[in-house]
Amino acid sequence: MLSKIRLLVLLLILNSSLAQGFTQPAEHYGFLKIKSDSANLEIFIDNKLAGKTPLQALKLKPGKYVLSVNNPLRYLWGHFDYEKEIEIFPFDTLVVSPDFSSGFSIRTKPYGAEIYINNQLAGKSPLTLFDQELFHSDMLIKKEGFKDLHVDFNQFQMGYLNIVLEKDDEIFNINKLKEKHRQTIKSRYRKATYTLWAASILTGMASFYLKSQADENYQKYLSSGSLNKMNSYYDSAIRYDNYTNISLAAFQGCIILSLYFFIKSID
Repeated sequence: MLSKIRLLVLLLILNSSLAQGFTQPAEHYGFLKIKSDSANLEIFIDNKLAGKTPLQALKLKPGKYVLSVNNPLRYLWGHFDYEKEIEIFPFDTLVVSPDFSSGFSIRTKPYGAEIYINNQLAGKSPLTLFDQELFHSDMLIKKEGFKDLHVDFNQFQMGYLNIVLEKDDEIFNINKLKEKHRQTIKSRYRKATYTLWAASILTGMASFYLKSQADENYQKYLSSGSLNKMNSYYDSAIRYDNYTNISLAAFQGCIILSLYFFIKSID
């Protein structure tokens, strides 16, 4: 009798263990709600279509997802879809109101104008900005020779703004005179360069000629048998040698000055 009772207890324990092994814990879910003023916007969860706005309660397993909502103006330049990483918790409802971002481009004619936002340089045109807070900021466009322009952000209706800057006649004329004066100076440098190049060629040729004359008179001095002629040839050799040194110095000076003026003419 005792052995039967033991066998019965063993069977009950084994049955309980098997039952626990095959019992799955209950799976819990969370919910996602999308609020939007625009209807029928496609909603994607991890790049898979999950529905359209408005979305009241999408049942999801707990975890992290990438939420994307199509921008109703996505086909216009500078408008972008809403994308955000979300996390779903069990027995909780996550409410999301998509805030669609948009950028705007500033183009000026002529390009290269400096663009200041709240008195700070943001860049040069063409320039694209994405910070929505800038729509309530003060923007100033500046370019040398043109009038400063304050821009109203309400003009950004299509995501871009084309601006033709107006010339400042007074500044433009001053800059024009400065440029003319600069070109005149550069022209003078070029002329001086050409003159010095010619002078360097002439002095170089003269130095070769004078050196040959000095060498020739020195050879005559060595080969002459007359004392008077020897003295004459020697004096001539010394004289031509001095002329050669002067000519070489002039040649070097012309080369250095011509290089200096050439650099100034292209600077």
